[in-house]
Amino acid sequence: MRMFRNFYRITAGFVLLAGLCLIPFLDILMKDRPDVNHLIIIYLLYLLNSVVSYLLIYKKTLVDAHQMNYITVMYHNGFLVLQDILQIMVLFLTRNFILFLVIAVVCTIIGNICMSRKADRLFPYLKEPCKEQLPQEERHDILRNVKAMLMHKIGNVVVNNTDNLLISSFVGIISAGIYSNYYLIIGSVRQVLEQAMLGVAASVGNLGVTEENEKIGRIFNSLFFIGYWLFGFAGVCLLELLNPFVKLAFGKKYLFPKEIVLILCINFLLMG
Repeated sequence: MRMFRNFYRITAGFVLLAGLCLIPFLDILMKDRPDVNHLIIIYLLYLLNSVVSYLLIYKKTLVDAHQMNYITVMYHNGFLVLQDILQIMVLFLTRNFILFLVIAVVCTIIGNICMSRKADRLFPYLKEPCKEQLPQEERHDILRNVKAMLMHKIGNVVVNNTDNLLISSFVGIISAGIYSNYYLIIGSVRQVLEQAMLGVAASVGNLGVTEENEKIGRIFNSLFFIGYWLFGFAGVCLLELLNPFVKLAFGKKYLFPKEIVLILCINFLLMG
């Protein structure tokens, strides 16, 4: 686990360094930026929340590998609900957005600590000192897989989390705000479907080690078909219901044309 701990710490350091390097370019990245007080502090709090999400959470991988993903989901959703309640209270009582972000950082840290302690209780040997080194061949295989996973994560961030950045840079921050409403709804639907598929991820990983390639391929194709059908059905529902829901929740002036909604739904299907 020391190797995973170091990997997560290196990732957190990389995210922190990259985020700090972007500070001088905030004015360039946000076209027609409104006059917002404490913009740098707000950005740093968002960055800090991203960084701390990588700390003290490396033991979660062991829980997931033992097909106990329901535990991590329970902890994650539990602290997310607590965070939402506290943030709503803060906005209602103080209207202080900085305090709103501080609560998110604190809840992320406490959630990671609780998840780490839960892993220690499930696997007591994690608290025992270990001076043994992994064999060189195993270290090489783990590093190779970790590098591949890191590249996959970076690619996922570049593809899925730069939309607002590009829209605010080339179109304007108002359009980025309207897009955020749609992204919030689509992202929530995607998260529900991904959690449903994530429940079998550890089982598929175990299958890849214990079964023959023919059976692995058959199971993979079946799961791929189920996932494609689920995202296809959800995409059709989003196409028909997105604009009515946005109109009801946010107002008619925050609607996108039907053509843009169609593109968003096609992207949702392809990425799913």
